[in-house]
Amino acid sequence: GERRNSMRCPSSSSAPESLLVLQEEDWDCGLACALTVLRALQNSTSSMEGGHESNSSSSTERRALPSMRELQEQCETQSVWTIDLAHLLRNYGVDVRMRTVFPGVDPTHQHS
Repeated sequence: GERRNSMRCPSSSSAPESLLVLQEEDWDCGLACALTVLRALQNSTSSMEGGHESNSSSSTERRALPSMRELQEQCETQSVWTIDLAHLLRNYGVDVRMRTVFPGVDPTHQHS
C-alpha cells in the first residue's frame, strides 16, 4: 500500500475552541493564525503558572491580546507575507526566528 507521512495536522477538535481564530476576510488567514498563536501562548503560559500572576511574566501576558481588526490595522496591507507575521508576533513578545534558503529577494517573485 501507499505509505503516508506519520505527521498529521491536529483536527480542530483537538484545540480548545476558544483559542481558534477564523479569518474575517479572504486575505487575512495569516493574521488569524498569528492571533491563534498569541492566544495559545497566553493560554499555555497561564496554565503553567496555575493561573497566578508571576513576576517573570512575558510581554505576551502583560500586553492585552489584539482583535483581528487591530492586527489588520497594524499590518497596513492586504498582501500579508510571512515576514509581516513575524514582525507582528515579535511586537507581542514572541521570539520569532526566520530562516531562508535564498539570500536576498528571490527574482522569481519579481512580478508578484
